[in-house]
Amino acid sequence: MSRVFPFRFHAIAVLIAAYAVLLCLGLDNIQGQDLLGDNITFSGGTLHLRPYVDPGANNRIISMTTQPGNSSNTDLFVTTQEGTVYAIHDNGGGSVSSSVWFNYNTAVSAAVTNANNGFVLDSVTNAHGGLRALAFHPDFVNNGKFYTSAMVDRPTGVSGLNYLGNSTSGFDAESVVAEWTFDHITQQVVSASYRELFRVAMPVFDHPVKQLAFNNFAVPGDEDYGLLYIAHGDGSVQSAIAGGGQNTDDALGKILRVNPLQSGGDPYTTPGNPYVGVAGTLDEIYTLGHRNPHHISFAEDGLGGSHSLVAEAGRDNVEEVNLLQVGGDYGWSDREGTFVHNHNGGPLGSGYGLDYGVSNLPANEWQLNDYVYPAAQYDHNTSLGWGFVGSAIAGGFVIDNGSDPAIQNEYIFADFGSKSGHVYHANFNDLLAAHTQLADGEAPSALTQATISRLHLALDHDNNDLTSEILYDDLNSMLNDSRNDIRFGRGFRGEMYISSKRNGLVYLVTNSVGLPGDLDKDRDADAADFLTWQRSFGSRYGSVQLADWEENFGTVAPLASSSVKVPEPSALVALLPGMVLMLARRWRESNSIFQGYQHPVPAGFRK
Repeated sequence: MSRVFPFRFHAIAVLIAAYAVLLCLGLDNIQGQDLLGDNITFSGGTLHLRPYVDPGANNRIISMTTQPGNSSNTDLFVTTQEGTVYAIHDNGGGSVSSSVWFNYNTAVSAAVTNANNGFVLDSVTNAHGGLRALAFHPDFVNNGKFYTSAMVDRPTGVSGLNYLGNSTSGFDAESVVAEWTFDHITQQVVSASYRELFRVAMPVFDHPVKQLAFNNFAVPGDEDYGLLYIAHGDGSVQSAIAGGGQNTDDALGKILRVNPLQSGGDPYTTPGNPYVGVAGTLDEIYTLGHRNPHHISFAEDGLGGSHSLVAEAGRDNVEEVNLLQVGGDYGWSDREGTFVHNHNGGPLGSGYGLDYGVSNLPANEWQLNDYVYPAAQYDHNTSLGWGFVGSAIAGGFVIDNGSDPAIQNEYIFADFGSKSGHVYHANFNDLLAAHTQLADGEAPSALTQATISRLHLALDHDNNDLTSEILYDDLNSMLNDSRNDIRFGRGFRGEMYISSKRNGLVYLVTNSVGLPGDLDKDRDADAADFLTWQRSFGSRYGSVQLADWEENFGTVAPLASSSVKVPEPSALVALLPGMVLMLARRWRESNSIFQGYQHPVPAGFRK
């Protein structure tokens, strides 16, 4: 008589068989492996969090952003995979409200006839599908333009659609990047403004289009101003195929960069890109050799130069933090971290498993290629030979608003999978100093990476200053879930938000809240900040920053339990005549400029 075994029995049998295979192969050590020898310890720093808002409907939050710094709108815009974008408004006094700002399917259905045929969000899977990201054009206050990346159902016909590259459609969904226009008078998105930049056909449903971002430090006149960065995954089966991000005639495994504004008959242009005019290579490619570029952010060094940071999910072995270099090749699928990715070298399958899936770089690596290696990396640190263990990097950004000195100038990121839920940080200067390319004659040992450390978490779970924070070592424990699926968002004033797909909540990192008006990030609001505002008015800053400065002039950010009011009479001498005129125009009967301002004290300084 035949017997039907439950699935659980089969799963256990498979695990036992795999264990036996390892023993037969003579692999004595099947315990935890530390490929990099990177025992990542706590630095002593802490992220202090409190629940900030539940946007509604327990949606899967995929990204968060804000309008440009010269906007008067300071809302946080929360994008969900279901297609709804929420505007989160801080009403003051601890009150936060959420409202629907945009709905992708509603808008595209109003814009396109028969939108169900290839224009609405895909209905295939919630793992990689739906609305992926939203980015506001840096001149949004004038042109109202914003851009979305999404996965949509594949249409039955492709006439009139602009497909980028030579990738083939093997699945019923594809990536699309589109432009929309917001009417500042009606305060509504104009549905009829929907305009596609391009589509990317997906061979399989894995690692599709990701985040969109403009360089928030670029100003008019800079080469990078108004250029849209688009992260696209490699779209491969288990990411094991040869080629991957190395194919120069497709968009898979690339960071693309375009000027998204229409130019005559062209849907966009590609000024300054490194491969423009190179035969067999897409003009849109900015960098290549990426597996799953999860998140793009920008940071400014001490000399005013801006840099692009990409958090990149690895396969079985290494998670990466990469600094983008124009035209750089980041090695996938030939390299994973600072290792050779073995396409066919694993005893358990093609490139499979911790340690088996990689091998050391050859001594003559410098002669073989010109790959760019990670500025920071960490390994999966699991049992030998195991793959897909639930480790995946979630990229954040560099804290640069002069808030908590313990996290100032630190790039904060995390592992969003089921493996750990650890929250990490690496010093931005150390990332810049990492040696990520081999010069002629250099051995692989010359490559260096920034040190990664862990952060503790302290949750103000009830928004009550009188109760103690609850301390956690990782996000999975904090959320009481097997995985955390978090995303990081940068607020209008540089503060950090963390969201989770698991519970649909947005958390504020309270010790990332800087002193409003402290534009030079030295933890006080003084005359120098006005000069900083004046130099960048209309490009990087607008009326909001001036109002912040007026309200907080003379205030020093707290070092202990309360903000301290420190009048600075000598600072008045340094003020330019233009400042005096400005103050005269904006003087209030209540002399609010010089009234004491009690800045909200970050949790890290009060508990």
